[in-house]
This record gives sequence, structure tokens and C-alpha cells, in this order.
Amino acid sequence: MKYDEWIDGMFNREQLNQFDLDWDEDWIQKLYSLSSNEILGLIAETFAKAGKDLRHFSDIQVALGLNCITNECREWLYWIYNDDASTSEQLAVINNIYVLYRDCLALRCSNDPVAESTTPLDIYAVMFGDASALCIYRVLKSNINDKEELIDAILSVWENTLKIANATCQRAAIHALGHEQFKVRQFHPGYERRAELLRRIDNTIDRYCDLSTTHEKLKEYALQARTGMIQ
Repeated sequence: MKYDEWIDGMFNREQLNQFDLDWDEDWIQKLYSLSSNEILGLIAETFAKAGKDLRHFSDIQVALGLNCITNECREWLYWIYNDDASTSEQLAVINNIYVLYRDCLALRCSNDPVAESTTPLDIYAVMFGDASALCIYRVLKSNINDKEELIDAILSVWENTLKIANATCQRAAIHALGHEQFKVRQFHPGYERRAELLRRIDNTIDRYCDLSTTHEKLKEYALQARTGMIQ
């Protein structure tokens, strides 16, 4: 499947309801015939080119299409844990998440630091770190190689996303870091880098809160995330 066909099939669909878009069954069958490497390549390219290649689609099409790719209830992003996936392919997907936020979501999502996220695209952006199949917890549970490199890349994505001048992107990064902190602390007490990762997350949040440009509402949210108890 060519990249253009993937984009058209994933995003250029009619809306059935607020939760889903209409699928083309022939496209779905073709998609299931792809290898894990092909899927990961298409996902990485989608994230990298989202600012340009998704601009013709509506916010709801972008939100539901991206959700289909990344949500843990779906299976496309789970290919990153496949034994055949190389570290370079895995890192391409992870690193390009930041590009997705910088070039696409930051331009389309709300920049209101006070208002709660209500549009499908805002909700998708904020919940990425909570609902995605890609997180430190999943990496540690997997059998993949180079786990530490992938974990560092995941944290770097959220550290960099926190610097984007958009309130929804910052809220998304805070939300993701809060969940990562909670899961590492609660479910991996024997993990040898546990203290280091928790300290890294805390320091990232502290630096963000110390910035004069950080809105008080987002600072409150960040301090809540620092405890790992975040909704």
C-alpha cells in the first residue's frame, strides 16, 4: 500500500457518528495484508507529514483517524512491539510524535489554558499519553530489544511537547508525564532505572512550573501530575 492510499483510507472517510468514520472494506483488507515494518513506516511518515498532508481533512476526520492509529484498543501501533521491528523503525514512530504535535495539533487545537478540552481533536491530543498503545509501561512489559532507548525517546517526546507554545499541547504533555510517573512508580518497583526516571519526570515538571510564561491553571495541573494522580 502506498502512503497516499494509506492517508486517503485512514482520513478521507465520511463520519458515521461522533465516535467513528465509515471504512472502505477493500482498503481494510489490503491494510491487514501489510507487514509490521510497512505499518510502522506508514505511521512514522503520517506523524512526520501531518502538518502538510492532513490539512485538507476536517478536525473530526483527523481526530478519529489518528485515534484509530494510536489507541490501545486498536492494533496498528502495537506493531511497534513486534519482534521484527527494528530499533530505528520504533524510534522513527516515537520521535515523530513530537512532530505531529508541533506541526499539526499545535496549529489546530485550542490555545486556551483555562478551558477544558471539549473538541474531538483537543481530547485526542490530551489523551494520547493515556489511551495510546505506546508508553513506558507497555515497553517494559514487552519483549523488545533496546527498551531503554525507547523509554528515553518517549520521555523526550513529552519534554519537547511541553515546550510547544500551545495550551492543549502542554496539557497533553503534562497528562502523559503524570501517567508515566504513576505507572512506573506503581507497577515497576523493581525496575533498576525507576528512581532515575521518576526524578527526570519530576524535574521536567518543576522546570515547567518555574517558567514565568506558564499559566497558573496549567501549573496547577502540572503539580497534580507530579503526584501521579491525574485525570
